[in-house]
Formats: sequence, C-alpha cells, structure tokens
Amino acid sequence: MTIGESIKYYRKNNKLTQETLANKINKSLRMVQKYESDEVTPSIEILNKIEDALCIKHGAILGRTQDFIDAFYDSTIDKKFNEMKRSENIDAAQTDYIEQYLYTLGYKIIREIENGYMILQLKDGSEFEIDESDIIDLKNSSKSFIEFKMSEIIKKSRKIGK
Repeated sequence: MTIGESIKYYRKNNKLTQETLANKINKSLRMVQKYESDEVTPSIEILNKIEDALCIKHGAILGRTQDFIDAFYDSTIDKKFNEMKRSENIDAAQTDYIEQYLYTLGYKIIREIENGYMILQLKDGSEFEIDESDIIDLKNSSKSFIEFKMSEIIKKSRKIGK
C-alpha cells in the first residue's frame, strides 16, 4: 500500500471527507488530493498532522517498518532534489519573480536545499513549511488572475490598432 493509499484508507475509516481532512491539517483540498493520489509525498511533519487528525498512532501511515521508513526518506530526498533541480531549470525565472514579489509584500521564502523543504516566513515572523508545489501553484494562480484582469481591461478599453 502506498502512502497515498494509506492516507485514503485511514481517512475513509474515520468517515472524513478530503475537505474535512484538509481543514484539520490546514492544507488545501487539492493538496490532500495530491497526497492521496501520490502526486505529492507529504513531509514527516505533515504525516504527523494527518495521523493526529485521523486519531491514529504516528507511523501508522508508513506501516511502522524501519525498511519502509528508510525507503520513504531516501525516495523523498531524491524526489525533492529532482523536483527542485527540474523546477530550477524550467521555472527558475518565473519562480524567482514570484518570490521577489512576495518579498515586496513582506513575505520571505527560505530554501533549505539540504533538507529538501522550503519555509514561508510571514510579516509577523511566524514560519510555515511549504512545498515547491505551493510556489508553482501560486505562480499559476497569479498567471491566471493576471490574464483574467487583462481580459477585463481589454473588454472595457477602446481598440486603436490591428
């Protein structure tokens, strides 16, 4: 059973919806869907939050075997490194732009490359562990919002050329 299948199994046994679980662990519905479909592997801290929300012992989702835990750590580190390497090559300029804009709004992204995670520091100094996928989602959402606003501007403006 994969980590995602295990999360789904325990969630359904607790008669929780994905949305309810998302609210309990302070993540989006889409992120819970990604965890359950194995698109994203949650960090150990997130797994602990999920297990707390599902009222199960820590380690239950991983199967509580040392071999499985070791494999999880190894595959997670490799996967995070490859994701970061790939995203740095493909989206570095766009991601950097989003991070620079967040900085102008008073937020700060701290990359912990050795540990394979990122920290979002808020204006008040509080910090949250986030995934690279969160930054990519923010970039995509920003792009969609800008395209929407541009279409509104174009609709209300007078065309003067081609």
